[in-house]
Amino acid sequence: MAAGQLTPTKFGFQGIIPIIMEVTRGGSASDWVFTYDPNAGTGVAGNVPGAVPGTVLTMLYTGAVDTVLFGTATIAANSSTGTAANSATGTLLNVTSAPTDRTNAGTPFAIMTTAGEFMLVTSDSAPTSGTTTLTVVRGAYGSTAAVLPIGATVYFLNVLYLATAVTASSVEFIVFTPLPADPNAKLFGSPY
Repeated sequence: MAAGQLTPTKFGFQGIIPIIMEVTRGGSASDWVFTYDPNAGTGVAGNVPGAVPGTVLTMLYTGAVDTVLFGTATIAANSSTGTAANSATGTLLNVTSAPTDRTNAGTPFAIMTTAGEFMLVTSDSAPTSGTTTLTVVRGAYGSTAAVLPIGATVYFLNVLYLATAVTASSVEFIVFTPLPADPNAKLFGSPY
C-alpha cells in the first residue's frame, strides 16, 4: 500500500501561543513568578490560569537553564458540606502549606493533583495565608476527577518557583504554554 495524505477528522487542543516572560531576579534561590499579565490586571481578563506541566523552559542571562518548580500545598480535612477531601465530587478544597501572597495571582487559576486531575480554582478564601479553602471546578480540561486523599499534594500551576540561586538583578527568560481560561477546553480525552 502506498503512502498518502491523511485527512484529520478530529482536532484536539490547538492554537495556543507560548508566553515569553522576562523577569529580573532578586538574587534568591526561591524567587517566584505568577502566570498572569500584570499589565492587564488580575481577574479573568488578565489572568493565565497556569502553565501546562512539562512546557516551562527558562534561561538565565548567562545562558544557563534554571530549574522551575510549581508551588505546592497539602490537602487538609474539611468538615464542610461539599468537601473535596476524600471525594471525587466535592468542590471545597482545604489546603495547608500553600504558597503565600497569592493576592497578586488572581483567580481563576489551575491546580493539579498527584492523581493527574486538573481543577480550576474560582475562589481562594485566604490568598495571603498558607491555609485556605479553595472553591474548585473538578475534572478541568478533560481530566478525570479523582478521590483526593487527605495529606496528598496539589500543585499550583500559576506559581513558578525559580530554584537556581543567582546574583541580584539577573535577567531570566521564562517560556511556557498557558492553560486555557475555559476549564471545558479538552486537553485530555476526546476533544468532543
